Amino acid sequence: MTACSPQAKVLPISGDAYDKDRTAQHQTVTGTARSADTGIIAYTSALGPLTAELADAHRQS
Repeated sequence: MTACSPQAKVLPISGDAYDKDRTAQHQTVTGTARSADTGIIAYTSALGPLTAELADAHRQS
């Protein structure tokens, strides 16, 4: 992977596939961004109410 500039930004967008391993998805995107020396990783939550399952996925990642 090519390094990014310190000004590079990553904004992962959560999908609606709640049955998938969201923790692994989040860890993959943040790990890749870190490996590329991304300056900023911003994260937004999913739309709608925060369910217990979704809250657990957020804490794990």
